[in-house]
Amino acid sequence: MRGWLAQRFHKLFEREAALYKEIVARIGAYAGQYKDLSDLLHFVEERTTDALGLRRLKILVEPEPWVQEVLEHSKQNEWQAVEDEAVLVDHGFRLAYPLRREDKVEGLVAVDAASASLTPDVRSIIGLLADQVAIAID
Repeated sequence: MRGWLAQRFHKLFEREAALYKEIVARIGAYAGQYKDLSDLLHFVEERTTDALGLRRLKILVEPEPWVQEVLEHSKQNEWQAVEDEAVLVDHGFRLAYPLRREDKVEGLVAVDAASASLTPDVRSIIGLLADQVAIAID
């Protein structure tokens, strides 16, 4: 049993690390490969949703009022992820990470997934991707 668990965790880690490397490489090549930012964001949304088994992941950079409200919740909690807030649930999401680089906030990554899919490792990957996307936007 222990060997089986170790093998499963290893495969999960490899999959998530590969996703992270691929997306970071695409972000690094952003200036030369993508016609505009929306192409890159769409790629990140699709690839991350698929690879992590999420229902939906959306990168929101438009200053919609509800996005600003979620960002304010995050700011009040030292820029931590926001989870299961009514404003998120009302828009079909469970979890959101701010797109933040230093003191500049660009938007947020909103996620909808089954509770079982939102493991600590998956949350870490999404948080790291939010940081990389913020760098690409900046």
